[in-house]
Amino acid sequence: DGRVASLFGHYNEAALYLALVMPIACHFALGKINEIDKGANRTKQIWAAIALGLGIATIILTGSRNAWAIVAIGFGLLAIYYRFWYLVLGLSMGGGLVSWAAWGPLLGLGGEWLRPLFPGGFINRLTSAFDPSRKDFVSTLYRLDAWQFAVNLVQQHPIQGWGLRSFDLIAATLGHNLHGLPHEHNLYLAIAVGAGLPALLGFLGMLGWAIVLGLKAKLPDQTKGLVVVTVVAIALYLMFGIL
Repeated sequence: DGRVASLFGHYNEAALYLALVMPIACHFALGKINEIDKGANRTKQIWAAIALGLGIATIILTGSRNAWAIVAIGFGLLAIYYRFWYLVLGLSMGGGLVSWAAWGPLLGLGGEWLRPLFPGGFINRLTSAFDPSRKDFVSTLYRLDAWQFAVNLVQQHPIQGWGLRSFDLIAATLGHNLHGLPHEHNLYLAIAVGAGLPALLGFLGMLGWAIVLGLKAKLPDQTKGLVVVTVVAIALYLMFGIL
């Protein structure tokens, strides 16, 4: 506790960084490296597998539910792209078992017997998102309210915004109760509230243009897989900002 935050500022930032690089590590760990020196390929594959394992463990320890879901989606997309159907099946079954263990008891579907099979902190973190008896439920409950308030602020000042990183101060000034939420919990609303819609469109435009240029670039055929996995990683990065 505290060491990850000392490097990244917050656990979610560390989780976001790992969510960006884990698909690329997975790509190399699966041996999708096209080079002449097969020995070098094997060495890189081993190092990538080690990095992948450490990354997954660290993501779990960050406690970021958003990152867990995003990384699982990324691995699923790569498995589909490479037609590793056994991996798709394994991820689907794993996701189903975790969901059953975390939320089955809340929905009256059982699943208590599964909980000892997973780390307690992992299951409790997922359960707290929808269990009114847990403290993290407040964050889930009032997130929609924060988004609605953010949209109202954007409507009032759509061009110039209200100033970056000022969401909680604005709410306090206007007498709106955020119920302890410190920010918008949405990257795109945060930019729109802080700097206005032109800044948001400019941000998205730069990212979109960079992706288009990358896809149009004339690259060797053996790098096609790496291009795909990089696009997947960037897409996951952008999805992370929604919640």
